[in-house]
Amino acid sequence: MKALQLPKAVRGEKDMSIARINSVEFDTPEQMQERLAFLKDKEKEFTKRNQAECFIQIKTSETSILGILIYPDEESAEEGLSLRNDVMSSTKHKDSWYMDGEVTRFRINKTIY
Repeated sequence: MKALQLPKAVRGEKDMSIARINSVEFDTPEQMQERLAFLKDKEKEFTKRNQAECFIQIKTSETSILGILIYPDEESAEEGLSLRNDVMSSTKHKDSWYMDGEVTRFRINKTIY
């Protein structure tokens, strides 16, 4: 028989936030623009499926982008992998990788735009 576990909030604990860093390299600037257009078109749909509390997208070159997502807990981060797989199969790309890690500090000092 499994022991009853109280939610972490009731026990005075906080779930550990998880960050996922995605890097994608494209063969051409046009392929990258195709991916960015795809993401913009699907933004509302993806927002409903994704439980990330924060999403930052950074253009690191003419053919590469870096995404940083922060999830409230490990379960949400795991659920976000299916969305990542859908996005990665949506358009052509040369190479990609991702890594996850525990968020140890998260501070925003700027107006969000």
